Amino acid sequence: MKYVVKFSKTGDLRYISHLDTMRLFQRAFKRAGIGLLHSQGFNPHPRMILALPLPLGCESRGEYLEFHTADAMEPSVIKERLEPVLPRGIGLLFCAPIPEAERKNLAAQVVLAGYRLESRCDPAFDWREALNAYLSQESILGERRQKKTKSYAVVNIKPWIKEFSLSEAGEEGPVFFALLSAGSGDNLNPEVLLKSFFQWLDRPYLRWEHSLCRTELYKSDGNGGFCPLFIPASPAEGREAAGRSGPESIPAGAGWES
Repeated sequence: MKYVVKFSKTGDLRYISHLDTMRLFQRAFKRAGIGLLHSQGFNPHPRMILALPLPLGCESRGEYLEFHTADAMEPSVIKERLEPVLPRGIGLLFCAPIPEAERKNLAAQVVLAGYRLESRCDPAFDWREALNAYLSQESILGERRQKKTKSYAVVNIKPWIKEFSLSEAGEEGPVFFALLSAGSGDNLNPEVLLKSFFQWLDRPYLRWEHSLCRTELYKSDGNGGFCPLFIPASPAEGREAAGRSGPESIPAGAGWES
C-alpha cells in the first residue's frame, strides 16, 4: 500500500540534512513496527521518498513523505504508531493513502514552494516600496549553484519568482511571503532570493537576522492554477493541515512575473 505523511520540521531539526531526515524516518518506521516495502536488486532500500529537499536551516510546515508498506494499515494507526518514536521538532499533520491510480510520485508533481521569510532588521525602512522597485527590474540577478559543475554563477532568477510580497511589517522587521519555482525542473532556494534582494539594496546579508520557513508545496491543478501537493480525502484531515500551512490554492495567472 502507498501512503503519504505530511509533517512539520522545526527547531533544531532544521539543521539536519535531507539524507539524515530520510534516515530519521527509516528508524522511526522500524521502531514503530511498520514494515516497509523494499526495492529489488543488489542493495535494496525502503521505498520511501521526500517530495522536495528542504534547504538546510529552513523550517517547514509543509513537508511530504511518500512510502510503501508491506501490509495495508489504517492511516490513523500509522500516525499513532509513528508519533511517539519521532524526535521533538517533527510534527505529523496527517497520514493518508495515495490512490493506486496515481502513477506519478509526489516528488515528480512539485512545481512551486511557498515560504515565510522573517527579517530582523530596520523595521522603519519602507520595505514595500523597495520590494516593488526590486521586482520591476527587467532581470533580477542572483548567485546560484550550478547542478553539473557545482560552481556558483550569477543568473537571472526572475523567471523562477512567482510571488515575492510583504506579508507584514513586524516590530523587529519585515515578514515576506515568497512563492518560488521548485521540483525536478527549475528550483530556486529562498536564501538565494533574499541575498539577491539585500545585495540590490546595498545592505549586508547576515544569515542570523533571517528566519526561513517553508509553508507548502504545490502542484498543477490541471486548470492553469496550483493546489497543495496532496489533499486528503478526509475533510477533517484537510482542514487540520490547511490551518498550519500555506494558501489552499493559487488561481491561474496569479502573481506571475514576466
